[in-house]
Amino acid sequence: SIASFARHTLELLKFAAPASLLQVALTAAQDEIRHAQIAFKLASKFDPDGKTYEPAGFQVDEAEDLARSVEGMIAQVMDDGCIGETMAVCYGARMLATATDEEVRRGLRAIVDDETRH
Repeated sequence: SIASFARHTLELLKFAAPASLLQVALTAAQDEIRHAQIAFKLASKFDPDGKTYEPAGFQVDEAEDLARSVEGMIAQVMDDGCIGETMAVCYGARMLATATDEEVRRGLRAIVDDETRH
């Protein structure tokens, strides 16, 4: 998610990670923003009442604490990155296999490709 990559980037800064890791995290966060834009565009396209959806104004509860140790950060990255991103790829690939709308297929293909890289 956008939030998890933002948190992860802050943790990388906190623990003095090399610039190359920061760049990867920031690129992935940009991918997540694009995924949200794709999803909102598709939601607008298929809304039966013609409502337009845009990513803005999300309620954010208190921010999660940053990891207190490198080990804690790694555990969170394993959960978000390895488990969460893998599940996103599986779910997206499954939806892609049955999607018939070409715009939906393009959006899902972009998301699956990005999530696979994450």
